[in-house]
Amino acid sequence: MRNHRTPNARHTLALALPFVAVLASACGPTQEPPQNAEDIVRAMDPPERLVDTRTGDDLSLDQLRARLLTARVIYVGEQHDSARSHAMEYLIMRLLVSRDSAIAVGMEMFQQPFQNVLDEWVDGRLDEEALRRDSEWDTRWGHDFSMYRPLLELARSRGIKLYALNAPKELAHAIAQHGITGVDAEQQASLPEMDMGNQAHHDMVVAAMAEHEGVDAAALERMYQAQVLWDETMAANVAAIINGPNPPSHLLVLAGDMHVRRGLGIPARAARRGVTSSLTVLSMDDDDEFDAALEAPADEKPADLIWLVADDDD
Repeated sequence: MRNHRTPNARHTLALALPFVAVLASACGPTQEPPQNAEDIVRAMDPPERLVDTRTGDDLSLDQLRARLLTARVIYVGEQHDSARSHAMEYLIMRLLVSRDSAIAVGMEMFQQPFQNVLDEWVDGRLDEEALRRDSEWDTRWGHDFSMYRPLLELARSRGIKLYALNAPKELAHAIAQHGITGVDAEQQASLPEMDMGNQAHHDMVVAAMAEHEGVDAAALERMYQAQVLWDETMAANVAAIINGPNPPSHLLVLAGDMHVRRGLGIPARAARRGVTSSLTVLSMDDDDEFDAALEAPADEKPADLIWLVADDDD
């Protein structure tokens, strides 16, 4: 029996052998089973099922790669505490790089003021300890670094540009505490364009946040405003990357499930800024949730592609 994992409210066929030939070195028949979270990520187990929600068709990994390459921006929604969700991200990144070395990766996990730190990491001027220290990873993000290490090392080894997409924590916390109208003039001036009018997005996010006990309606609305800040900031940065000078061939955006789900967060807000060639991918580890996603009405599908992973406890 699988464990049901609720999408993170802060941010939330057997597939064939051809891919084994592409990445044979990643997992050979003599390897020991993964022993820790990082090993699970590096093993890149293929999905139990990978389905195109528009057609209901199951996809092989070769078909997945072909689909990924049709989009300028690929939004992947992760479960922050799931090693197998990160393994999905790592596998997708390897699939893209195997055909196109001119991609870039945008990451929710790093905040805008620390772009220079990512640049120095990719350029080989920082070691891992300095990357974590100088980006203030442990206090600003805090999730298990080891599950991100394979992606960061791949970017460094291949010279893949990494982008810090997220808003500064201080601004998000101020909005969550005081609301948009309650922050000071300097913080007001730093806000991106904020569209608060998407009722479907509002209802989805607030319903997820309401699972936290003891949060009143006013606090939920402020928390929702902070969520919109994250989404709008990351969407503005995605648009600046794609519409700016020397854009990458493809931009892989890694963010929490709730920033990607139903395309209502970052994707819709980036589309408002002209970024319309995109694809969304979400992982799930619950069979019932996966089946419900396939049966949902077209406008309520959680993503273009849904990826069923084994639960980390399996």
